[in-house]
Amino acid sequence: MPVATIPAPGIVTLVAVAVVVFVLAAYLIAIGIVLRKVSAGLSAVTSAVAQIPGATEPVEGALTSINRDLGAARDVLEGLLIKKLGALPEQPRAEPTAERSPFYERAADQSPDPPADPPAERSPFYERAAEHPPDG
Repeated sequence: MPVATIPAPGIVTLVAVAVVVFVLAAYLIAIGIVLRKVSAGLSAVTSAVAQIPGATEPVEGALTSINRDLGAARDVLEGLLIKKLGALPEQPRAEPTAERSPFYERAADQSPDPPADPPAERSPFYERAAEHPPDG
């Protein structure tokens, strides 16, 4: 029985194919390891993000109360400015809330009259309001 011999270019081709397959396998294994680490990190981030609504829930009530109080303070200050200047320039306003805070009631009861003598220096807001008289 004759023994078949493989020519030299055939052996080089087989070795090159084996090296390419080995390198591709090594890269795929490395990519798999990186993807597992990324998956573990995403799991940790997902669980942390899921806890955010519960952690910020107490803030919503406080912000609602603060917004209500600031709206009341704005109304009182605008009332004082109207008493002082006679009118305000047109500005967009936020929608009023249905319920008023206790601060609003106290502020409405205790709103002081503006001082009889104007202050020596006026704020820029007073100056802008004086420059824009009401239409009519």
